[in-house]
Amino acid sequence: MKLSSVLVAAVAFSVALPASATVTLNVTKGGYFNNATVTVAGPGPGNGNQIAANFRLQGTWGGAFSGSFDLLAFCVDLAHTIGLGNNTLATLSPSLNYQIGTLTTAPGGGALTPSQIQQMQGLASLGFQLIKTGAPNLSLEIPAIQSAIWSIEYGKTITSSNPLINTKIANYIAIAPTLTGKATYIFSTDSPVRQGLFISYVPEPGTWAMLIAGFGLLGVAARRRRAEVARAAA
Repeated sequence: MKLSSVLVAAVAFSVALPASATVTLNVTKGGYFNNATVTVAGPGPGNGNQIAANFRLQGTWGGAFSGSFDLLAFCVDLAHTIGLGNNTLATLSPSLNYQIGTLTTAPGGGALTPSQIQQMQGLASLGFQLIKTGAPNLSLEIPAIQSAIWSIEYGKTITSSNPLINTKIANYIAIAPTLTGKATYIFSTDSPVRQGLFISYVPEPGTWAMLIAGFGLLGVAARRRRAEVARAAA
């Protein structure tokens, strides 16, 4: 997530993908939105200017409900970068592969406590909801949420040149212990990315799964009705 001559970014999934660790998400397009530059200082990786933003990723995945995906995401990794579009979706070449995993250690940092993970997931989940509902002032709220996630994860001080964002960072860090939302962790082992992200579908994949199941049940009901009509006519 370092700021360089090529704007870069990274990314956050609160729903029902198959639990199998073999499910691979192939990301072919990505962009970052609602972004602000913040300054990171403290122990471990990532010090200096970073882009704090939410991300949107598109591509294809396999498993029980294989098909295309459209993801919202937050970065959990200050150590590595991905080149994405700035306020637009850019084609990634080559595409990146992610797997569903369990977050236990800050990428490039130390082990995370259950409290840290709960707070980070809660903040990511809150950020997803703000984006999905079109909340006002996302250009302030989203950088603050991303910064709060990093701060809790790495024990770093993160500041913006915008005092409104600084106030919101402090507010999100303060409320994080009260949050109960969930987010799914994915990670890439593609060199040199090796990036960790929290993700959520747009729309929720659980909704898609219910729709698919609903269509299937409607098909069964229609076949039964046709069979009953045929028996009655016989």
